[in-house]
Amino acid sequence: MRVIRAEFMGLCFGVRDALAIARETHDPGAVSIYGELVHNPTVQRELSERGFQVVGEQDRETFKLTDRVMITAHGISQKRLAMLSSRSTEIIDTTCPLVRRVHEATQTLQSENRLVIVIGRRNHVEVQGIVEDLRQCIVVENVDQIVDWKVARLGVVSQSTTTPEMAQHCLARILECNSDADVRYVDTICRPTRQRQQALEALCKSVSMVIVVGGKESNNTRQLAQRCIELGCEAIQVESADALRDEWFAGVRAVGLTAGTSTPDETIDAVAKRLGEISESPPSEPIFAEAFSQRWLAYFDTNQSVEATFAWSDSPTLLSAERTAVARSIQTFQLGETGSGQHFLKRSQEWGLANGDRYYHHAASRFIDEEHRHARWLGHFLEQERIPKLHKQWTDSIFRRLRRLAGLRTSIAVLLSAEIMALVYYRALKLATGSQPLQQLCQQILREEAQHVRFQVLQLARIDRNRSVWARRCLRWMDRAVFRLASLVVYHDHRAVFVAAGFSKATFKRTCDRRWLANDKLYATACNHPQASS
Repeated sequence: MRVIRAEFMGLCFGVRDALAIARETHDPGAVSIYGELVHNPTVQRELSERGFQVVGEQDRETFKLTDRVMITAHGISQKRLAMLSSRSTEIIDTTCPLVRRVHEATQTLQSENRLVIVIGRRNHVEVQGIVEDLRQCIVVENVDQIVDWKVARLGVVSQSTTTPEMAQHCLARILECNSDADVRYVDTICRPTRQRQQALEALCKSVSMVIVVGGKESNNTRQLAQRCIELGCEAIQVESADALRDEWFAGVRAVGLTAGTSTPDETIDAVAKRLGEISESPPSEPIFAEAFSQRWLAYFDTNQSVEATFAWSDSPTLLSAERTAVARSIQTFQLGETGSGQHFLKRSQEWGLANGDRYYHHAASRFIDEEHRHARWLGHFLEQERIPKLHKQWTDSIFRRLRRLAGLRTSIAVLLSAEIMALVYYRALKLATGSQPLQQLCQQILREEAQHVRFQVLQLARIDRNRSVWARRCLRWMDRAVFRLASLVVYHDHRAVFVAAGFSKATFKRTCDRRWLANDKLYATACNHPQASS
């Protein structure tokens, strides 16, 4: 396994300078650090061990400060700085210069009598420091929160670690909703953030999995993981080398490595060293080991920690002809994603207990959570388009009954048919409409459904691995028969969508066959060569 490092990753100059100041500070026991110097647990431990009085960001109002106070790299407001100066004999300021630039930009916009809009995370300490000095401002975390604010002049900035894609999505939405306003945008995204995002995009072209190193509370680390997922890569975020598991990487030929701007070089090097050791380890049978489920659990946790953003609208976006073609279809799929999964989860728990896998049930539960997330997204879109939701539909009822017929294997086989058909359907739905939020929604669901198919196919292989070749062939023949039946039903029920997307019946059949053959090949590889199929 090759370990490929991103060209730019890890500590930015602002964090590096803050750490240097802290390490050179004499008598650290007499210094209170006003919050987390950087959002990284390794750094926090180092500072505590040196004797610094570290003030939790939630405790800043009540903690009794020492006479010497260190301001973190995230900065604070001038109001708060004045308060600290009145109570302390010395202020040690490690604020990043690029964070100061955001403060200055917002003050300039305010002086121009503009309502200041900050794109960023409302509860992040950097954003709190920015807004505390403003008479009036609005923080938006995603496009859903953007409306017509009915003011004549707007000023827009971003938290320094906001991704360029998020900033552009939000800016476009602000301009759309406030078309009569004079909008001035100041690009305050820091250069290190841009460099790391661009390096990640290049990295994802060479790998299918990326290890993202950084603290769980680090905004830019979280956004690196999100960008990986958007680019179609599996992303696993870890805080240290100890979190890595050998079995995650069996069969992986190349893994990418990146890190947030608050991650020390030593932590990155330790993770890289551990990955090197794993690459030299003899292959195991990952899909049949408990670590298979641990890896999928880590994937689902990382994926669900990322907030998907869609350009939701205050008014319907479907044209009349599009609405006729897709409305009933979306209602049906939205209903299908709402299933509780109780039978599947009960069987997954039984299988895990019987096979010594403590984590499979938890991974299966996260899978159901993602299906419910799809239902919420589709429900939001239906509400936007003023289309009522369905509460019952005959094909959905049949699929739910089929999943309850027998044990875990039958449930998965039926689920797989639905998941593979979803890949075909959402691709067609994306082509059948010009609605921007619906296209974005389809793209996000397609990314996640592709992983769902992989998860379920590999679990089938785990269940079938000890069966004879003849038994496996018979089971797969029955699986394919269920899939063919499902494809006929889906084409019948959603024909208007496929026609609008330019799918003839023959094109639809070829697309379904290709999807089935791809999953069948993965199944066979997993059964016969488990070390190459994780």
